[in-house]
Amino acid sequence: MKTILLYGSYLLLICLQPTLIWAQGTKADVTEQTSRSPALIQQARQATGISLNKIPEEGIRLMGEGTYAGMPAHYVLQFNRQGHYMQKAQARISTGMGFDGTHAWVKDLGGEQRVQELADRRNTIFMGLIYSGLWLDPSSGLVFKEPKDSGSTEKLSVLEFEHPASEQKGKLEIDPKTGLPVSVKLMREGREVIMRWSDYREAFGMKLPGSLELLSSGDVVEKVTYSKMEAAPVSPISPYLLSANKTDDVKFDNNIPAELVVKRAKTGHLLVKPLVNGKDVGWFIFDSGAGAHVLAKGTVKELGLETFGDLPAIGVGGAVKTHFTKPSTITLGRAEFQNPFCIELDLAFLDGVMGDHIAGIVGYGAFHRCIVEVDMEKSSIALFDPANYDAARAQGRWQKLYQTARVACVEAEFEGHKGIFKLDTGAAGSTVAIHAPIVEKLKLLEGRETSDTVAGGVGGMLKAKKGKLKYFELGGHRSEDIEATFATARQGAFDSTETLGNIGGDLVKPFRVIFDYQQKRIAFVKR
Repeated sequence: MKTILLYGSYLLLICLQPTLIWAQGTKADVTEQTSRSPALIQQARQATGISLNKIPEEGIRLMGEGTYAGMPAHYVLQFNRQGHYMQKAQARISTGMGFDGTHAWVKDLGGEQRVQELADRRNTIFMGLIYSGLWLDPSSGLVFKEPKDSGSTEKLSVLEFEHPASEQKGKLEIDPKTGLPVSVKLMREGREVIMRWSDYREAFGMKLPGSLELLSSGDVVEKVTYSKMEAAPVSPISPYLLSANKTDDVKFDNNIPAELVVKRAKTGHLLVKPLVNGKDVGWFIFDSGAGAHVLAKGTVKELGLETFGDLPAIGVGGAVKTHFTKPSTITLGRAEFQNPFCIELDLAFLDGVMGDHIAGIVGYGAFHRCIVEVDMEKSSIALFDPANYDAARAQGRWQKLYQTARVACVEAEFEGHKGIFKLDTGAAGSTVAIHAPIVEKLKLLEGRETSDTVAGGVGGMLKAKKGKLKYFELGGHRSEDIEATFATARQGAFDSTETLGNIGGDLVKPFRVIFDYQQKRIAFVKR
């Protein structure tokens, strides 16, 4: 029998956040790695002259103009020989990221600031090397090899690479005539990501790319041409530090009850009714798996909101192009979010299965700014001001809350396998879904009785298998003989090794779950 599981949004915005962290090793290690590198890489190193040792003591700063997510943007890229790094894209919606020698950090699309961890940090390690061009330095830790099927042409030579520190693999294209790198290609969560370099220029005894272009699934996400390549200015305050984390775009009225008015959809999803610009526009899914607030296209039209920019968003079924919008306010219970960052999506596919018109999704913007209590069994949601929250409500059950791609993650265990899972209240009718690469790696379908199922959400539907896990342990509670989804299609958000899988709303029904993003902690309080 075939069943369909709905993952309300499970929405991740694509935002590649680079940083520089150098591989550790002795001089002999670097020499050995250099000697083993293919001749093509040796040629590229000679052609560009790129070396960590050529960076001035004060560092290098590059500045230029381009586009970010479809918006005109001014770019600043700065790095030094110690591997400290900072990049800013100043646009209508500005972002920033960097590494201060200890922490990789990001200033996100909605203005949120956080220290990165898990896959975000690893991706930052790798992309920082790519942005700066210093992936060519032997100390970067990249390992190159000739591919079995080269794919080389008269115009381009191809090498495979691996970066163990960030767990990245891909292909590199080099112009055989000039020895200059042309592009790097890798797969991330079922989509192809490409960085293209061009317009090489002489600076500090090296040839650095003067223009770069970042594409995801064929769409240009970033494009910049640098007009200045200069020694970084000396500053008494390090430009690589994360500034004070001030979230002053939310107001709390503690005279209003913390508990929200909640409706349970026929799918089991919890729905809430925020006011957008003071207007009731309908029900919103309350979703810890959504990387941003979402407004349905009809909602944006009804409110007369302007849309701007564009960026791919990944759902269970794959990537879809989105646009941005910023209402003046979203009011939900005692919390009023001012000028909140939202994305516009077609959510019409949800109306029929939910049994209600879905006007939007409450996502990361609320979870980052509030302490959130969710009880899936009792259909209860409460929002609290982090400044005066009574931590005793957690009854001492706090544990580490991780974040990756703006989604809460927790450690859990099943059948002897322990790892990090995303926690997705937007997957209300699901217990746990294991990502396709993990299903393959652990051979989870072998000897297990399964049936066909279909999982769906933003981006469409994908095939999967349904079966039983002997046990799943979360928050100190072990559930026996539970039904699980095993992804088999290598596409969308389920084509990921960054976490083992996705914990849905049904698996957290024994608990009142408390999310505290600011303190990076979560509590599973048993009833």
